[in-house]
Amino acid sequence: MGADATRMPTRAAIYARQSQTRDGSESLELQVEKCREVARRHELEIVAELVEPPSTSGFKNRGRDRARFQELIRLTRDGKVDCVVVYKTSRLSRGGGPGYAPLVDAIEEAGLNPNRFILADGSWVGEMELSIRAAMDREDSAVKSANMADIRGREAHQGKPRPGIARGYGYERDCVTVIDEEAERIREAVERVLDGESVYSVVQDWNRRGVPTVKGGEWSTSVLQRLLRSPRIAGLRKHHGEVVAKGQWPAVLTEDEHERLLTITTVRRNFKKSAART
Repeated sequence: MGADATRMPTRAAIYARQSQTRDGSESLELQVEKCREVARRHELEIVAELVEPPSTSGFKNRGRDRARFQELIRLTRDGKVDCVVVYKTSRLSRGGGPGYAPLVDAIEEAGLNPNRFILADGSWVGEMELSIRAAMDREDSAVKSANMADIRGREAHQGKPRPGIARGYGYERDCVTVIDEEAERIREAVERVLDGESVYSVVQDWNRRGVPTVKGGEWSTSVLQRLLRSPRIAGLRKHHGEVVAKGQWPAVLTEDEHERLLTITTVRRNFKKSAART
């Protein structure tokens, strides 16, 4: 039996999300604080604060891979919350109907009032208004995504680095500052492989010596080979799989060494694929 859809909401879940690109949204801390203020103003009891890590897009996957959004759906369906408070409706989904539809289904299954479930910008948002806002948010996100792609393309051709969530081996997270100890290990591996030693042999040696990867684990042949083939350590900027410029950061090895490594590792890899079983 569903809840009484006519009663006023009392239990609220706060939901906050921010894409890696920041997509013009406020910080997660500010979003949560604003939602708390709105909840207090409406005399709601906050029973859950669901904050997504800044790594997923509400436009591309429409919430399917967002763990906290899925948790919000479960809480709603199980009747544990009466409403959700968000900074803006775009935090729920920029993916249009398919994005927020599972949440609407959960609202209906719980017997809640769809016009008194989503509290955004300090006011209640019904399903019709949510649909209109989501369409506008999706169009806005598509434009921003295209603009961001243009900016990244220009930055790549200018040789600017693109820092990610995880840092690359040999450099600090800014992709510019060289970590001397790791750079020396890269040069060691380069010299050994160019002298005829296999990548597998270097990996075995490093693991015996306790040389850690970026994440502190053991090396594998594929990981080290990917590192040695990377244009990044040769001071080259790659974009969409192609080298487009000389990078604005110090190289760990020369371009000549990079080209020789590409040739050697490609030949060895192709030889392994074509070798007959014995």
